[in-house]
This record gives sequence, C-alpha cells and structure tokens, in this order.
Amino acid sequence: MRGVAFESCDVANDADAAARLRELGLRSVPVVAFANAAAGAKEFAFGVDLRAVAELVGIPFQASPALPVEELKHRLGAAVATAMRLVSDFPPDRLQDKLPRRNRTCLALANHVVEIADVFLHVCGGAAFDVEASAAVPATELRVADLRVRSKAVALHLDEAPVQGSRIVETFFGPQPLHLVLERCAWHTIQHARQLEMMLTRAGTAPTQPIPPHLLAGLPLPEAVWD
Repeated sequence: MRGVAFESCDVANDADAAARLRELGLRSVPVVAFANAAAGAKEFAFGVDLRAVAELVGIPFQASPALPVEELKHRLGAAVATAMRLVSDFPPDRLQDKLPRRNRTCLALANHVVEIADVFLHVCGGAAFDVEASAAVPATELRVADLRVRSKAVALHLDEAPVQGSRIVETFFGPQPLHLVLERCAWHTIQHARQLEMMLTRAGTAPTQPIPPHLLAGLPLPEAVWD
C-alpha cells in the first residue's frame, strides 16, 4: 500500500486482533494502527478518514473529495439501485449465503446498503454520524420485494435532500464536512455492490446488469472487492 508494509487483521475471526482493537478503546473498523507505536505517538487512525491514515503513515494524500456533492449524491443513489438489481438476480436459495469470513448473508448486505443511504439522510437532517449510525444495521431485515420498495422511497428522499457540503457534522472520527461524509457513504455502498456482484457470480448466476465502470471512477475504492 503506497510502499508502506502492513498486515491485514480480521477482527471478526482473530481473537488477538479483536483484543488489540479493544485495547485502543475502539469499537469499529476499519482501523489502521501501529503494532508498536513510540511512547506518546499517535497509535491509530480510522480507515474511513483517509487524510488521517495518510498522516499516520507519512504519505501525501489529497484530502478533499474528488467529486462534487451532486455527483456523489447521484453515485450513492445509483449504488443503491445497482445493489437492488443485483440482489434481485440472486436465486432465492442463495440469499442466505454467508460472505467470506463474515457472519453476514447476501440479503443482510443488501439491507445494509439501503440503510447506509438512509443514515446519510438522517445526517443531513442533523443526526451525528456516530459508530452506531455508520454500522447502518436495519431494525428489521426485509425480504427482497419489500427492500426494493424501501430503497425507492429512500432514493426519492435522497434526490430531494439539499446537501450543504461545507456544513460540519459530528462523526465518530471527529468533526468533518458533510461533503466528506457523503463521499464515505457513496464509496461504502459501491464497495458493497461490488461484493454482491462477486457473491452472485459465485452462486453461478451472471448479473443482468453488471456494475458500470463509471460508477467506480473518481472514488477512493480499494482495488480488491474483498481483502
């Protein structure tokens, strides 16, 4: 990663890694942390705050979102619509397939995608983007037909929502411009759409509409669909 050696730790399946996360006083991932930080040195940065990660490891990084607010809002809505098309392509008996090394099903992941967009709407309305909000876990997991109805309602509200990108909002990684939170939500949903497409292919079904490459362009996405 940019010439910086690192070790990837899966806190969901590695008890030692989970314990080290708790020792830092953290409850969420992704996190970038030094294994042996010097006394008094900053030990970690939240992985969603790319500026802080770059500062931590000492590499240059352009911190401002590359895409304007309206384009990011469009990408977020398009990612939700794409995820709904993909989950609708799944054979019904494969919706409960578990994701690699995760206790989450494909259907749960699709619910999560819609919830991310809804969380962003709540942040636009004044809510904090805290750890619970960023987890974007729905109160009730919906089946595909009901989820598609909900996704259309969320998309409509997203289209109508005014986004003041310069407004500072409280997040679990410090005060941030709403523009940056929108970018985070956009690439979060698109990355999950990529994972749904991968799981659909693993189930032996080709997507009726693969993810268009332009949906990924200009976003700070990892190269891999899954680490």
